[in-house]
Amino acid sequence: MSKRVGRDTAAGLFFIAIGIIFYWGSSNLTSGTASRMATGDFPRLLSCLLMLLGVIIAAKGAFITAKTQAAPLRFDAARLMVMCFSLIFFALALESLGLWITLSVFTAVNTALLFPRSLKETILITVAIDVFIGLVFIVGIGLDIPLSPIFWR
Repeated sequence: MSKRVGRDTAAGLFFIAIGIIFYWGSSNLTSGTASRMATGDFPRLLSCLLMLLGVIIAAKGAFITAKTQAAPLRFDAARLMVMCFSLIFFALALESLGLWITLSVFTAVNTALLFPRSLKETILITVAIDVFIGLVFIVGIGLDIPLSPIFWR
């Protein structure tokens, strides 16, 4: 009898794969020491943490009995396409439309189409994410991202 791969196992293996890809991608960046970190240390650290998280999640999924394990993972091409096209929209529209409009459209579309919610919930989630991203990247880090559309600047 063949054993199906459960959601946790698949998610853990996916995290491990993404961690390996990012670790490999950061391999040409310089390394520093513990007291004086260089540009390659932080991506490598995050990659290792992601791989460790993947191992933990995959091991948890592998040792759950068949009765308690969730339904097998199903591939949903429509949701994948919505995510891909919304990410492409975000990347292409950020400079011309600014952060607030681009992020709001990105969040609202993904919330409404991928995880159907009421209009009120979609608006609340969109505003909450906009505020959080603004606080982290604009106020906290001081990232220089255009906030308003190009025709308002």
